[in-house]
Amino acid sequence: MNKKDLGLLVLIIVVALGVYLRNPLFLSANNIANTANLIGLFGLFSIAQGFVIITGGIDLSAGSLIALLGVLFVSMVGSMGIY
Repeated sequence: MNKKDLGLLVLIIVVALGVYLRNPLFLSANNIANTANLIGLFGLFSIAQGFVIITGGIDLSAGSLIALLGVLFVSMVGSMGIY
């Protein structure tokens, strides 16, 4: 672990501690599971988009498609009770 990685780790710990002091539910099991789920989901999208960029292509439709699906999901939850 080099000096830059250690500095980033300290920064993440300081920010997490600050958020925890403002809201103790930040380190709850539900929040950590939700955060891990989102990291995995967007990590998968990032890897797929990375392959597209490495092969020399640019695909700008992925971000707009993710945004559209997010809006549709919220709309369906709000109006139809689907979840």
